[in-house]
Amino acid sequence: MYNFLLTIHIIAAGIWLTNFIFSGLINNQLEGKNLKENLSLVKFYLRYSNILGMVGSLLILFTGVFLVISSSHFGFFTMKANHWLTTKQIIMVVILLLTFISLIPKAKKLKALLSGSSLTDGQTELKAFNKINFILNVLVLINFLFALSHRLMG
Repeated sequence: MYNFLLTIHIIAAGIWLTNFIFSGLINNQLEGKNLKENLSLVKFYLRYSNILGMVGSLLILFTGVFLVISSSHFGFFTMKANHWLTTKQIIMVVILLLTFISLIPKAKKLKALLSGSSLTDGQTELKAFNKINFILNVLVLINFLFALSHRLMG
């Protein structure tokens, strides 16, 4: 069961990391362009980011919790033996807080602006959404790198 959960955990990390690449590609397409002309691309971006974020984060969260519970070597927020895991857990809490406090409200506001007539505010909200999304993606990447390099850190 542990190996199955670990496999799902790794696949979920890959799903979540694809958001980093996808966001970069979409933002390159949108940079300097009129929001009104690219409305369908922005809506697609919001929808796809939402799906990747939900699937990746929920699978990571649940499999991570079950991996810690099912292993006698790991614990929650204990720096004694597994400081790399505690750091990952703290980063995950920060990711969840940023997601619920900032990203989701910005995405909802942006979606509402896109379906309305005031697209000038939409451009500002899109930039704010992209900034938070980038920060979250960097935190996810850092967590992924901790997972890959924890054997080197001891």
